[in-house]
Formats: sequence, structure tokens, C-alpha cells
Amino acid sequence: MKRATITLSDELEAAVAAFQGDQAVPPTLTALAQVALEAYLAERGYLVARRPRRVLPSRRRPPMWTVPPT
Repeated sequence: MKRATITLSDELEAAVAAFQGDQAVPPTLTALAQVALEAYLAERGYLVARRPRRVLPSRRRPPMWTVPPT
């Protein structure tokens, strides 16, 4: 894994801070930078886009302690 140091302009820093402040759980600057860079490179064909991770509801099942009708 490569580590890098970046410098943000005041305008970009303010925009990132505003975005983080609007989130219920603010993402880290590292997470924001990684997602933005992945999207940028994928749009230009340099990175194979990953499928977005999704949490899907499971099929409804009766609880394990339910006794089936007789």
C-alpha cells in the first residue's frame, strides 16, 4: 500500500469539511480521497470499477424458536 501526503486548497478544505459535517457519521479524509481517486481513475479507464457494496435485506424467515403449526 502506498502512502501519500496531499495539500488541499482552502476552498477544497472548506468543501470537504462541509461535506463531512453534513454526514451522520463523517468519513475520514483518507476514505474520501480513496473513493474520489478510484472514481476518477475508473471514469478514465485506468481502474476496473468495483461493484458498489450494498447491504441487502435477507429473505423473511420465521424465528428459530417458532414452533411450526401442527
